[in-house]
Amino acid sequence: DYLLRNPQVVLEAVEKLEQNRRDDAARATTAAIISAHDALINDPDALVGGDPKGDATLVEFFDYQCPYCKQMEPVLRQLIKDEPRLRVVYKEYPILGPGSTVAARAALAARCWWRLRA
Repeated sequence: DYLLRNPQVVLEAVEKLEQNRRDDAARATTAAIISAHDALINDPDALVGGDPKGDATLVEFFDYQCPYCKQMEPVLRQLIKDEPRLRVVYKEYPILGPGSTVAARAALAARCWWRLRA
């Protein structure tokens, strides 16, 4: 009877449940980032842009096929120019299908070849 007289209570409960799930997911993401901090920041195999010894580090996850990643490239270039002490760590994150995986592997192989050659 109560629910029939106050149906908004059901909606409020569902909204609260969804907010709790979003909060839990945000906490889990934060915990994962904190636990992986050193691996993200100090990966010796990662490509680094900007000042390699910079006092602030930005980690950029990207996919070679991602249109948003491509839009961010000039923004990052400008940010590096404007903030000379910025260190940018680029992380391959091939999530947009087989072509992304092939591109990421090719880039990693090229870096390995270049290091061996040097």
